[in-house]
Amino acid sequence: FQTNGGASALTLDSSQNSTFAGNTNISGSLGVGITTTPNNKLIVQGDGGGSAIAYFNNTNAQGYGVLINTLDTNNARYALRINTGAGTVFNVGNGGKVGIGTDDPSDILHIEKNGTTSYATTTIRNANSTAYLNIGVAGSGVADTALRNNAYIIVPTAADLLFRTSDVERIRILSS
Repeated sequence: FQTNGGASALTLDSSQNSTFAGNTNISGSLGVGITTTPNNKLIVQGDGGGSAIAYFNNTNAQGYGVLINTLDTNNARYALRINTGAGTVFNVGNGGKVGIGTDDPSDILHIEKNGTTSYATTTIRNANSTAYLNIGVAGSGVADTALRNNAYIIVPTAADLLFRTSDVERIRILSS
């Protein structure tokens, strides 16, 4: 297929692979890998065969990644949601609330893990893992009976836990 100037805008080879040259504007919807009419502006569907189904690669060292822009401010509707076989694992609401493990975050950052035998733990660790901190809550049926139905802060390494304000140490809990 050629443009008015004679340059090839779309090339199809014998294996039905296509190459677009220049800019392509689609006013309707685009479905990749589907056999029915797409019901969203863009649908990419298929078996990735062990690889990612979509890949974005900005080769500009000064470039940005992916921008999601929505004018909606209602947090009940999402700007970005990641669902897996385990359900919703990550949700960014239009109002700015982020949910991990929930599709209905109730605060700026809401981390949730369901189940009475579960620990909902956030781990903060330095790059070489010489010190780290676990902050979380435990369900009523967890194995560690001391943590059942409690919130906790744990330093699992032989490191002290310090509390500072105005860059001055106020409390130090020794590891020994």
